[in-house]
Amino acid sequence: MKRFLTLLSIFALAVVSCEENREAQEQEAYAGDRTKVTMATDPIPYGGGSLTATVASELPFTISVPKTATWLTASVSGDQITFTATENPTAVLRYASVAVIDTNDEIVMTRVEVRQAANPNAEPVVHAFSVSDVALEVPAEATSASFDVRAEVAWTAAVTDGATVDPASGNGDATVIVSFPANEKTEPVTYTVTVKTDDKNVETAEYQVVVTQAAAEVKPTHTFVVSPLEIAVDAAATTAAIAVEGDVAWTAAGEGVTLEPAAGEGAGTINVGFPANEKGEKVTYTVTVKTAVEGVAQAEYAVVITQAAAQVGPELEMLAQWHFKAEYADVLGAHFAEAAKIDGATNAAACQVGFGEDLYCAANETGNGKIMFYNATDKTEINPKGRCKRGIGNSGEPCWYGAWIGDYIWMEATPTAPLAAGTTLNIWFTLRPNTKNTLKYWLLEINDGGTWVPVGDVQTASVNGVDVKYNIELKFDPNGAGTPESPTQFNSYVDRNYTLTKSVDKVEYKVTCQSLMISDGTKVVTYIGESSGKDENPVVRMAGEDSSGGGSTPVTHHTWIAIVK
Repeated sequence: MKRFLTLLSIFALAVVSCEENREAQEQEAYAGDRTKVTMATDPIPYGGGSLTATVASELPFTISVPKTATWLTASVSGDQITFTATENPTAVLRYASVAVIDTNDEIVMTRVEVRQAANPNAEPVVHAFSVSDVALEVPAEATSASFDVRAEVAWTAAVTDGATVDPASGNGDATVIVSFPANEKTEPVTYTVTVKTDDKNVETAEYQVVVTQAAAEVKPTHTFVVSPLEIAVDAAATTAAIAVEGDVAWTAAGEGVTLEPAAGEGAGTINVGFPANEKGEKVTYTVTVKTAVEGVAQAEYAVVITQAAAQVGPELEMLAQWHFKAEYADVLGAHFAEAAKIDGATNAAACQVGFGEDLYCAANETGNGKIMFYNATDKTEINPKGRCKRGIGNSGEPCWYGAWIGDYIWMEATPTAPLAAGTTLNIWFTLRPNTKNTLKYWLLEINDGGTWVPVGDVQTASVNGVDVKYNIELKFDPNGAGTPESPTQFNSYVDRNYTLTKSVDKVEYKVTCQSLMISDGTKVVTYIGESSGKDENPVVRMAGEDSSGGGSTPVTHHTWIAIVK
């Protein structure tokens, strides 16, 4: 009996299979020229109306409208189908897939899509769908990360190989947990989670959430540290000292120097010897200290010793000399302080064209001189946060907040008597960017008896397709560590001579901003921003003795205008 029932079941399945195959074959037979529907492609107007379709078929047919399309009715007359739609109350185009059915065999021969336009007067339907984060960073030992999905729709989440997500789908708000193994590699690992929805009424249908797992830390088993890595000495100095800390054997080597000792084990001091510098330019020596022992964080260090240039050549007669230092800030700012805002409102005077109301930084060391800042344009419209001002920084250096293209730094010195043609002048000062947004390209010129002449070789840079002429370039490295070994701020030293071709009563220099490219070279600014931490805040400053930020070396040299004797 049991065997008989089994055979009967097999027979029934075979019959069903044959019927399905026959139906599939018959449906395929309706394709091509035997059944075609011709109708306009334009949707029915949103206010309602009718649409006629013509059916070309060798077989009698009827139609079937989906039950969910309550807004649509259809009638058949001969080979004509008339579709009638009520008014569309929504701001979304709607459609229905209507089946054309063989009346004899009740088989769907083809389908036609009927659409109705969106109502432009209706409130748009936008479903919420977003993720809380698109970038997650976790330490190497972490094994999970999470983010939130905020949704009024159904959604799915999938992750790249090596990780899993829970939940992998949802309909509404949820917290998605991404799980993965701890990272034992020495490079970061990333996983990408794709969160998406098929709902058409969302602003963004798909998000990519990138999880970055930090590289595993390689923990050294031995200690080996050499410091300092940069040493600056005077021209007369003949020795320098390098400290070694650790528990390994090491060696030291360098050209042009003596080393005592040149090898050792564990902590110690290397005394470096070299001759006094009698040249008019600086000299550098490099001492390499290294170990062959494995298991240290860094096996080799390069120590650079910079010996200052000797004072050679002609002497200088100072016409004006400034000493920028924190303790002199009040004296330097006596005629130079300017507020960016007064009673909470932008100080209009700080934005106006000109030097301001007799604002200058007087020479505080020697002679009769002024440093001023000139606004070349009215900055009211480009200064929405009220950042324009002149002032003395915490380290005693002149600063200008809101420097702009065409603006210039003015430096002047008044001698006790006119200077004749043939007089050679020397100017010495340092500029340093305190943020990447300090403007990059500047041009130093001197007034030679009524003609402005560049002082120093003029170079050309292309900024947004425009050639820019400059002879001073300010540099900032946002990837620097802010240390002397890896600075973010770089000193731009200006030490230049010029021989007058005409007699002058006053020595006048100007340093003009040539473009709005910022000092890290990444973009051109468009307005004067809120603070030094923001993207747009063009500040320029001179550097002095106490200006040691960003890892750049302190400036021990005074600023001056002098005659070369």
